[in-house]
Amino acid sequence: MTRNLASEFAGRGIRVNQVTPGGTKTPIWSPEAPTDQAMSALEQRLAGITALGRMGEAEEIAKAALYLASDEETAKYFNRLPLCCSEIIERRQVTCAPSD
Repeated sequence: MTRNLASEFAGRGIRVNQVTPGGTKTPIWSPEAPTDQAMSALEQRLAGITALGRMGEAEEIAKAALYLASDEETAKYFNRLPLCCSEIIERRQVTCAPSD
């Protein structure tokens, strides 16, 4: 759908992006992990199957989406390019860059 929408709207200068995050820490996991111990176990399980080795944070996903929606020149030229987002712990700043 994203590709079709992008093709349809490209002539009008409208960009279409898709953000597909992996496991992200949000309340949606509460039924699966109702206790702190269960949540910790879930985080460890999901961390083992993700590229970053941990669950994502909602703020990280939001910042990636804002970057793609920005007027930043590099954000305008992505074509099915996955982003690898990592957090710089000491500055509490999320950085996104094209992944290899």
